[in-house]
Amino acid sequence: DQAATEIETTAGKTTDESKEKEDISGKEASAPQTIPQESQLEPEEVTTGRYILQFSEENRNLVLDKLKKIDGVKIVHEYKEVLTGASVEVGKESLSDVKAITELTSLEESRRIRPTLHTAKQLVGALKASSKYQTDGRGMVIAVIDSGLDIKHKDMRLDDGVIPKIKDITPSTTGTYTLKVPHGYNYVSGNDNLYDDTHEPHGMHIAGTLAGNATDEEVASKKGVDGIAPNAQLLVYKIFSNDPKNYKAETEDAAYAAIEDAIKHGADVISLSVGYYDSGLPGNAYYTIAKRAAEKGIIITAAIGNAGASSSDTSFDLHTNNALGAVDTATTVGVAATPAVIAVGSARNTHLVQREFMLNGQSFGYYPIGYTTLTEGKYEFVDAGNGHWEEVQGLDLAGKVAVIKKDKFDLKDAVRNLKFKDVAGIIVINTDQGWNKDYYRTHQLLVDDKTLLSYSSIWGISLSGEDGRRLLEVANQSQGNTGLVLKPTIGMKKLIEVPTVSGFSSWGPTVNLELKPEIVAPGEDVYATLNDNRYGSMSGTSMASPIVAGASALLLPRIRQMTPPEGMTRMDLLRIILMNTATPLVDVLDSSGHALENSPRQQGAGLLQIDRAFETDVILHHRLKGGVELKEIGRETEFEVTLENLGNQQRSFAISAGKVLTSQDVPVDRIGRSGKVVKEIHATEIKGSSIHLSEQSIQLGPKEKRTIRLKLDAGEAKDQFAEGYIYFKSLTEGQSDISIPYFGFVGDWSKERIVDAPAWETSSKLKLTSVLSSYKHNKSGRYIELGREKIQDNQSPLNPDNIAIQNQHSDSQIGNAFVRFALLRDITNYDLDIVKEATEDAPVLRRIDTGTMLSRVRYVDYFESLSEYSKLRTPIELHRWDGKVYDASNDENIPAPEGQYFFRLRVKNKENGAYQYTYLPVKIDNQKPEIVAIDTNRLSSHRELVVTAKDNNKVWEVRANLNGED
Repeated sequence: DQAATEIETTAGKTTDESKEKEDISGKEASAPQTIPQESQLEPEEVTTGRYILQFSEENRNLVLDKLKKIDGVKIVHEYKEVLTGASVEVGKESLSDVKAITELTSLEESRRIRPTLHTAKQLVGALKASSKYQTDGRGMVIAVIDSGLDIKHKDMRLDDGVIPKIKDITPSTTGTYTLKVPHGYNYVSGNDNLYDDTHEPHGMHIAGTLAGNATDEEVASKKGVDGIAPNAQLLVYKIFSNDPKNYKAETEDAAYAAIEDAIKHGADVISLSVGYYDSGLPGNAYYTIAKRAAEKGIIITAAIGNAGASSSDTSFDLHTNNALGAVDTATTVGVAATPAVIAVGSARNTHLVQREFMLNGQSFGYYPIGYTTLTEGKYEFVDAGNGHWEEVQGLDLAGKVAVIKKDKFDLKDAVRNLKFKDVAGIIVINTDQGWNKDYYRTHQLLVDDKTLLSYSSIWGISLSGEDGRRLLEVANQSQGNTGLVLKPTIGMKKLIEVPTVSGFSSWGPTVNLELKPEIVAPGEDVYATLNDNRYGSMSGTSMASPIVAGASALLLPRIRQMTPPEGMTRMDLLRIILMNTATPLVDVLDSSGHALENSPRQQGAGLLQIDRAFETDVILHHRLKGGVELKEIGRETEFEVTLENLGNQQRSFAISAGKVLTSQDVPVDRIGRSGKVVKEIHATEIKGSSIHLSEQSIQLGPKEKRTIRLKLDAGEAKDQFAEGYIYFKSLTEGQSDISIPYFGFVGDWSKERIVDAPAWETSSKLKLTSVLSSYKHNKSGRYIELGREKIQDNQSPLNPDNIAIQNQHSDSQIGNAFVRFALLRDITNYDLDIVKEATEDAPVLRRIDTGTMLSRVRYVDYFESLSEYSKLRTPIELHRWDGKVYDASNDENIPAPEGQYFFRLRVKNKENGAYQYTYLPVKIDNQKPEIVAIDTNRLSSHRELVVTAKDNNKVWEVRANLNGED
């Protein structure tokens, strides 16, 4: 409704600054117990954005000329090697002009990217491969595109006598680069300063995992790191800012530019542990980049992501859960989802290299929670409960060490209380927070917020729940509890007997039912380099990807000497060999003691085994892939796998099949984040299922090719996956065992709901699908959600009948509407239109947007990442409607007549599938409200103004203007 002259009535939602969601991206944050929806601020209005444009080479100059003529457009990067296009920064007022350039073949948002070895080398067979085959990465170049590198670290070196592939250091005048790192660039600052000025640098850790090269003596004493390919050279590109608020420097277009430069400078392998969750379909920039890189013979490995299942509400448990009860649980990083990239998931490490201190002859692992270093000395330890003020105010803590247990309250409050008590140090014991039940006993609290103890001489550390229990026993049993000597050191702790898949490792498959990830490698508790000759452990698929990248660098010289079968590239051959020789990891044992493997959708072919990759001449594939992708299937399906002996010796195998499996939700009797029983995802055998092999054994002569036929009976499976592994046990000395995963979906893949229901419907899971607007009088500078019953109460009911905008308005009114959709699944196509009726055949009055990519929701972001949660709540600028419809007679958009309209979003997740439709209402209402009466009441200190108003729809808000001020 349009405003009266002096008293404005507007639609909207006010917000309470005190209810801003706490950033819980750090591991220490306490978890909200419900979906953080209506109590949250809407995100700030976006004024500029960065976009990736693609066009043909012949139109390059024409497009660039047009861009230069548009006000508010800045060309950031041009691409020629891996993309034909450019990235631009665009003001929201100019976006429609850019979109109107007819020569563009693609326009997509450049989203902000996320940074997604001692025993690790043993687990993947790197030590055996290095010893037996004398391979250490020499002559190979690996590009690291991440947060930077400390080039002066003592482990960033080549052995004496190594002849590097790149002999020219560029640029040579800065003194920055070495033969180990002969080239790089800082895309954040536009210079050659690669140093990542953070306490625990992500890129430095990855570089050490890839190619750290400490001496044998240093490695043995845990004072150095030997990476997977220690004598490989590194090209290093810094695309993350040291300032977390500098988000404009951390968008995907910088990664594209780095990939281009790496190819120009001779990279053999590119390691990516960054990206944004996406489908990886054709048309996506990463798809094109990876395809072109593969055509040039370059291997790209990428982390699959750390979100677990898309329906998981925590990434801190040993096993992935399915809190939302989804069938399609995939949540892949876009670059990892592309066919030409090797997607890498994470496996748990069997051992943890950790900082330790010795106390009364016992060792205790710890993690620092401040910048001040733990120092050796004699200390008195005091049990300070949870660190609440009522617990510590009466304690004598001056000069002593306070030992507290983490509870659900903010750790900062406890630390502040202890600072007031002049403690010498703080020890925080990890405890069961509900969502971290699987980890708190064995792992310390990983506090990434070093500001807890900044500018303080107080040291702070965290202990695991088990170590904390032992520490309190030692402290309480010691005579007088004084003079206990605490001595820091480095040690190793055994966690598990055999590796398993990490609970946080993201699941596949892709939207078109292709296998992702292809493989897993150790990604938890990986010990590697940090800045300034330091070392530490980190966890994530970011840590697993460089292990596979390093393995690829070791294996690539052998691959280049082999002749791939017809239709197969050397990159395909390397991927297949890595997958064939991987070891499928076991999830659970059934009631008879039979091992049930983790799903191929979670671990691909299994755990990387580098030594076995050097010991096979036989490859096993299905249509030139290392996994069998059956797509949609019925109860019975027949398929073939092909064996090819590329060597000159006869090879023999015994063939067997594991159980035919699917995933099931197993209720675990404990409280999770949402206050419900946790539904862990585990493997189970499908009732009535079987798999028949045409042969039980096979013999292949030199250069021989054979085919095995298989028949899958999916038994009682319905609207779920049927999957498993086929094993080929070698009967020939010198030939490794090989295996291949298979999976298919029994039912209609497009059946499950794609878009979450509108927020006002009871079936809505996330309460995100709604209509928003930017509004001048919203002083927080954020979007407002249209349709709230009370603008001053953002927890008031959401009524779709009250969603309205004006298209004949002054600058102070609500003249636009953004639709915000919460996608529960990936899609292949979408159209967003304005229509007059909520029907599938309603004529299109205005096409707002069309494309192939919209990011799906990862439920864990609600709880663990403020920045990602904010993105979920931020509408896309391209999905803005200004209240105009298309007039074909004049070929222009004109204001729509007053009345009811609808946003109609139609989506599908397979090319030949049916569309699913979602409708969100919005009215055009230009009628002014009527002020019926204005009265004043004299109070003791002021007058009260009472306004009575009515409207044809609803009066949203009354605003008063006095002498030009609200």
